[in-house]
Amino acid sequence: MSGYQSCGASVHTGSNNPPDVNDEILREFNRAIFTVDLTAHGASLQADPDDVQNVFDHLRRNYSLTCEALFRDEESTPVAPRLPPSGFKFTAEKESYEPLTHFLNIVVHAANTCLTHMRYLKDLYFDVHDVEMGFLHPRTPDGPKIVWEDVAVIIEVKGHTLDLVKQLATYARNHLSLNRRRSFSITIAFDHKALTMCFLCFHRSGVSASELLKLNEEDGLRSVIEHMVGMLSIRDEAGFGLDTTRVNDMYHLNGRYYAIVRTIQNRDSIHGRATAVYRLKSQNTDIPDIPEWKSRELTLVDRVPQLPEEMVYKLSYQTDGRPSEGTLLSRFFGQFGIVDIIGYHVCTAEESFGSTAHHLLNAQFWKLADDSPVGSPEIKQLHCTAMSLEGLPLLDTSDKVAGIPTPAGLVEIILHSMIGHYNLFLGGVLHRDVSSGNILRLREPINRTPGLSMGLLGLHDQDVKLCRGFLVDGDHAIEWCTDAITPSLERSGTLPFMSTRLLHDWRLERLVLHTAVDDLESFLWVLVWSLVCIFKKFAKITNTNSRIHDLWRSLSSRNFFEILVREDSAKEWTDKVFRDLIRDWLRISKRFRTDVDELQETLIELVNDGDGSASDTSGTQKRIFDELNDHSGKVYKEFIQSGYRHLQTIRMFSNWEDVVSFNGELLLNK
Repeated sequence: MSGYQSCGASVHTGSNNPPDVNDEILREFNRAIFTVDLTAHGASLQADPDDVQNVFDHLRRNYSLTCEALFRDEESTPVAPRLPPSGFKFTAEKESYEPLTHFLNIVVHAANTCLTHMRYLKDLYFDVHDVEMGFLHPRTPDGPKIVWEDVAVIIEVKGHTLDLVKQLATYARNHLSLNRRRSFSITIAFDHKALTMCFLCFHRSGVSASELLKLNEEDGLRSVIEHMVGMLSIRDEAGFGLDTTRVNDMYHLNGRYYAIVRTIQNRDSIHGRATAVYRLKSQNTDIPDIPEWKSRELTLVDRVPQLPEEMVYKLSYQTDGRPSEGTLLSRFFGQFGIVDIIGYHVCTAEESFGSTAHHLLNAQFWKLADDSPVGSPEIKQLHCTAMSLEGLPLLDTSDKVAGIPTPAGLVEIILHSMIGHYNLFLGGVLHRDVSSGNILRLREPINRTPGLSMGLLGLHDQDVKLCRGFLVDGDHAIEWCTDAITPSLERSGTLPFMSTRLLHDWRLERLVLHTAVDDLESFLWVLVWSLVCIFKKFAKITNTNSRIHDLWRSLSSRNFFEILVREDSAKEWTDKVFRDLIRDWLRISKRFRTDVDELQETLIELVNDGDGSASDTSGTQKRIFDELNDHSGKVYKEFIQSGYRHLQTIRMFSNWEDVVSFNGELLLNK
């Protein structure tokens, strides 16, 4: 069943998704499903009380649609919708499709008659459709094909609330990922057994849902009409949650028009950061004249007079109050091993595409299942960042020209990113998300001065001549200062690459302090992950009990226990080319892990006691901060010097075939 705007809103009547897919998607909203008055002033489906009354009266007067009439024992028609009378129910989902369509369309027709102001969904209508491969197909064989980008509203029919939410989450993910102009997806759940309806908005902070509205009760029927009127009262693209700075595949930024040349990243999650990254190129001709097309004004860094002809543009939703990646990293413009940020913008609550505030007005957690953990609403704001450097993935088998870096090139890229991490740290910023996806390599190396880090690390010009790799993605970055060194339960980072210390404490739900020492251990796991991927490709290891396969299972897991096994496997690393470097980095990480744990315990005791004077607390924090800085500086130096020392040996191998040949059968063994 589909209701669509122009070619555009949709009701789904079935599912081809296996239960495990639905369960995985539902886990996205584990702590983020809330009941909200969606029709309140300022909410997603804000409804004017006078408009609601006019539509309600019109339905009574012109269609005799009352709660009593809706449940008469009569055949349902387009002008007289009917649902099963008291004591009866639909015996199958399909029996409800046509009557439900009649009901929805009669409300739409009444709203179109009564509402006179400009409305974005004025052409909305509903019809029955089958679902196949995520696309909607019209009822008539010769009709146009309905695609996800055209769908305006999604409806699902099932006999259980949990199943309804699971399936709608699946559809909403497609809805939002295939049209990145959308910031939320309006859906309707109809329980054909209980004859209840629920309106849900899926957005970057989770799900906002109405109460379960009973159609066979007067108040429930009126509330359903109220929600429909609110939905049909949305005035324009902005109210519908569309990005008004984008039309098709073109953005309007700082008064210039940019076409999307390439999509670099597009995360298809609904709840969370939902990061999208594009390569943009300026367009100066044949720009359509669209009055609603707004220009987003990015704040430019001091050394950038205007946005360049080509750039990388990143969109990412962050929890309200988090520092902007652009604000934190732009002050490191031109430094070694760090991406160049040239402009940035944080959306406000007034920008419906860029904020989830209007979805969470007076939100209350909805315990959808007995084992649901209780969560609290988190408002998300869209962070927009423009960057001048476009890198290649650390490993990219699809790029035949760049390919996979050489053995020495891989280590250099990681070391250069590590130097970039140190530059950030020296500037008061801690990255907190070192992973394979956040280290990029340059197609051609560039000149960069290592700056202060060179002297502190004891490096020489012959060690660092050109920058080959750099660190990106400051979404988890924080100001590393005394205000920020408080242990918490907040988890930041990418699981397989997190330090053993962080994984252990988070697994036990302990307070933990994320430090530079933890990030440096993450570089170790990036190297191990890279080698495992490369050896699987070049060594063609078929022995599933090999050390390589053990590590692959650990580094591909989301389970704390399985990931923690990686350290034991890495200690027995058999490859002779990288073995000494890996063991060296493991030894350094383990030695400094104890020191950080002791300082963390002192901080936790300080927080728990709370009986010291403010000056005593501040003094203790400063002492711990100074000790952590001292420890971190030593670990940076040991990690990076060790890397350059072992790099001399690794440079003897010009390609991965030579590495595999040199190791012989060692890679195959347990």
